[in-house]
Amino acid sequence: MSRAIGFELTPDERLERWRPVVHWTAGLPLALAALVLVPVAVGLAIVGAATVLTTGRWTDHPALRLVGIHRFQYRVATYLVLVRRQRPSWTLTPTYDDPGGDPLRFDVPRPDPAHRWVPLARGVLGLPRVVVIAVLSIGGVFAVIVGAVSIVVRGRWPHGLADFVVAVARCQAQVVAFVESMVDHVPRLVGP
Repeated sequence: MSRAIGFELTPDERLERWRPVVHWTAGLPLALAALVLVPVAVGLAIVGAATVLTTGRWTDHPALRLVGIHRFQYRVATYLVLVRRQRPSWTLTPTYDDPGGDPLRFDVPRPDPAHRWVPLARGVLGLPRVVVIAVLSIGGVFAVIVGAVSIVVRGRWPHGLADFVVAVARCQAQVVAFVESMVDHVPRLVGP
């Protein structure tokens, strides 16, 4: 059984008051690129599930590309929701271990050989988690709005709110990796 993904980011709680406007303006091209990569990630996940169904294991080519896409998407997302200062690079580094150089560390363990039926069970096991993540994401959107207003007015996030946004992103990443059969670890929805 493989371990859970690594998703580590210490949010910048104090930000300059102009950050929301600059982040959202400078992050627009990155956001569009991340959005364009969604169907590619879905396609790679389908290829991976088909590979697991037929061979019993993920092959490195689609798995590494999928990890690189998700790493890029989470770096862009954490930049856009104002929990970090550094703008993410445009690279899609296809490695399981994070190469570093970015405030967000996103590691995915090498997928273990799996039972061939595992991708079919992921939908059933993952559905309750997806529902909880959807509810948490709605709360995360409200937290980002409150945080952006607070940054403009006070120059800082309200205490603990940035940590909540990072925790929601961490939970999302764990659930996505589980549903895509990249990890066997059933994600907990509480704690790191």
